[in-house]
Amino acid sequence: MDMVEKDNLARYITRLLIVLGFSPRHFGFGYTREMILVALDLNNRKLSCVYSQVAVKFRMPVEAVQTAVRTALKTAQEQDSFAKIERLIGAKFIETNYLLAPREFFGIMLEYLTYVWDGKSELF
Repeated sequence: MDMVEKDNLARYITRLLIVLGFSPRHFGFGYTREMILVALDLNNRKLSCVYSQVAVKFRMPVEAVQTAVRTALKTAQEQDSFAKIERLIGAKFIETNYLLAPREFFGIMLEYLTYVWDGKSELF
């Protein structure tokens, strides 16, 4: 992936997270975005490795990154914007009042960005 494609992907992920209810004001927003980028770049889906990489990059303890990501994810889900994920991927799988675990959320995002998103289309 060249630099232009990486920049486009980073911008798309930023917009996607905002649409899904993540607030750029939370530390977890930046960590979440970076975790998606790292996982795609390294082709490594083991969440513990990705958390470690992001923690090193931001010079934070892994536990702080994990907590911030969980908080950002919970806040986004409380806004009931996750119906947009279902529209995005074309499947209904999230039950009402069900909170996705970070592992589930990252799995969905990585699968979407790897197999569904064409690298050009815009959100909704």
